Amino acid sequence: MALSQTNINLITLKKALGLSHTATAKALPANESIGTTAQLGTNIVFGEAIPAAPISASLYDQTSGVVEYVRLELEEIAATNGQAYAIKLPADYESNSSNTKAGNGTFDNGTELYNTLGGIQIIPPGLFGTAYSPVLYDDDGTATKGSGDQIFPLDARDWIVDYYAGIYFQEDTTNTTGVPAYLEAWIFIGDFADEAITAAIGGAGIFKATGSFQATTNDLQVTGSLIVSAGVSGSFSGSFEGDGSGLTGIPSSAITGLQLFRISSGSISASVDVDTTSIFNVVSSGNKILNLDNAGTLTIIGDIVAKNYIVSSSVTYMTQSFSSGSTIFGDSLDDTHLFTGSLFITGSTLESIPQIGNHTFIAYLDTGSGELKFSNIIDGGTF
Repeated sequence: MALSQTNINLITLKKALGLSHTATAKALPANESIGTTAQLGTNIVFGEAIPAAPISASLYDQTSGVVEYVRLELEEIAATNGQAYAIKLPADYESNSSNTKAGNGTFDNGTELYNTLGGIQIIPPGLFGTAYSPVLYDDDGTATKGSGDQIFPLDARDWIVDYYAGIYFQEDTTNTTGVPAYLEAWIFIGDFADEAITAAIGGAGIFKATGSFQATTNDLQVTGSLIVSAGVSGSFSGSFEGDGSGLTGIPSSAITGLQLFRISSGSISASVDVDTTSIFNVVSSGNKILNLDNAGTLTIIGDIVAKNYIVSSSVTYMTQSFSSGSTIFGDSLDDTHLFTGSLFITGSTLESIPQIGNHTFIAYLDTGSGELKFSNIIDGGTF
């Protein structure tokens, strides 16, 4: 026995139109309502490799967490004259399966495969090997693996399975023994392509750059967060522009001429947290001429030349201070200058101190003796 040319033609036509063939009497595609397809979206394309040699010693056995062996149930579809059956998960699937997706709204008890729109698919043996050939049993069996009478592929009923839609079809319903009730087959429980790609962005999955990755003509743009979880073993040679406040954990060994921020219009608007003892370096001819470490110490090799130098807080420590040329301390007569320690003055110029109130004081330094002399009487009570 073999499929009639009529059914072959109807199956081919309806498949091309995205419909599953359920009855010879439904000659017009408009009579069919169950969809099937050969063009799949990423949410129904296998995203993990199908194992070449699955092991099905018991029901609900899994191989590589990608495929699962299940005794599926068949339920006749109304108005198909006994030719079409919906394939569905067992009524107790969730309590027996270790599938992590069990009970997620798709892999639920008694779910009809065609209603998942590709969410549950039977592995087709024509694409992945005869180890995935389904086994059909009649209604004399139970939920136990291998129970009931097997209905072989070349049985007179001429049956086929639409592995994507989850539809069983038999052409001859009169010269048969037993009603098809169970189909033991492998179903896909792994990640579909969209899930695999999403996982890849987080550092796992199939979407990995194993060699150099370059964007030469167009810019590489990332909307959202870019997470590098494996560390940086090479170096950055370009620049980051923009906010920059989220840059953290960059080891010093990975920074080669990295421009972490730019000074625009005289102001620094970005902040950078770098995982290194040197927060900011300026290097010239291999020499570090300016360094800001993570303790807040600024070290400059060379002179500081400024038009104005303002210290807003008290100076608590100064090792040495020199001023060359004429130096003036204070700019008014009421300025007070305090010295703690010894005062040494050298020079030979007679200096006069202007009159303060009704008093005028004259002082000069004797270069021969090095003594500081006053021309008037020194009042010890106020000196």
